[in-house]
Amino acid sequence: MSVSNPEDTLRNIVRSKIVFRALRHVVKRVESFNSGRFPVAIELVGLGGSALLAEDVGDIDVVLGCSVKREYVAEWKSFKRLLHEKLGELWLIITEVSSRRGRATIDAIISEYYDRLRELGFKDWWIREWFRWLRV
Repeated sequence: MSVSNPEDTLRNIVRSKIVFRALRHVVKRVESFNSGRFPVAIELVGLGGSALLAEDVGDIDVVLGCSVKREYVAEWKSFKRLLHEKLGELWLIITEVSSRRGRATIDAIISEYYDRLRELGFKDWWIREWFRWLRV
């Protein structure tokens, strides 16, 4: 069976409009994630819990199916290792940004300390592709 529009199929199961809004958001985030050089790709997005069949949804349980992109695994391991090794220095950057701005964000850290991140050993594309997904 071919499905031209997944929303048409889901309308028979999902009754809450907020679930469709949330799914559109998830799909946009998945597309953004998959366009990067992460060691995994999200291939499937599923729903569970009250999002199925309930009109009054408390929360939306999203299930993701992933596969490995082997070409990025070694780089990812190096990135993670460097994050752990430089945690103390990164913490100093976070607290410095927080003291000036009230709350540090990853975007502020990248824009204000890009050169410092490079000095710590982070590659340009690691900062662009992976560092921006971190949360502080």
